[in-house]
Amino acid sequence: MKRYPLLACIVLFALAGCAGNRPVPPPSEEYVEVDNPAATMSPSAPATVWVPRRYVESGIPRGGELVKKGYEAATRGAGEAPAPPPRGGEPRPYPRYYRVVSVDKERVCFSSERGAGVRPGVKLPVHRGGSVVEGIGFVPGPLVGTVTTIDPGPSGPICGRLGEGGEARVNDLVRVE
Repeated sequence: MKRYPLLACIVLFALAGCAGNRPVPPPSEEYVEVDNPAATMSPSAPATVWVPRRYVESGIPRGGELVKKGYEAATRGAGEAPAPPPRGGEPRPYPRYYRVVSVDKERVCFSSERGAGVRPGVKLPVHRGGSVVEGIGFVPGPLVGTVTTIDPGPSGPICGRLGEGGEARVNDLVRVE
């Protein structure tokens, strides 16, 4: 009884030892035999390999060729650079946050670009801090109140009156959508 499993293991080892690199008959005319480029990586690698004929005739694109083909595909039909979107009226898919630069009793001023589209009389939420989350963007901190904007004037920061909620501090964030 104990001999049969041992005998079976010996037969399997003998069959496994017989398996190896055997010459393979050449495939159809669609393939050609070339020197093995990976022969230096392994001492037991065969000296030649069969590859599709189209690889030999047209060649496999390399790094510089791939970059050139990608550039041509991206700029195909484009004679000039596309015009940037018009400023002002375009909707923004994400909210913008501006930092509070000064607080004086109920008057809160925050940094903003002049073309931010902030109009007088708009209520804006004020957040305390926040964090940047990779893949998502900016996640604001807790809501501390609202600011109702006042006419910003030709230059300087945009200001507003502190409304509902707690008190604003310098470096809080005003959310503009």
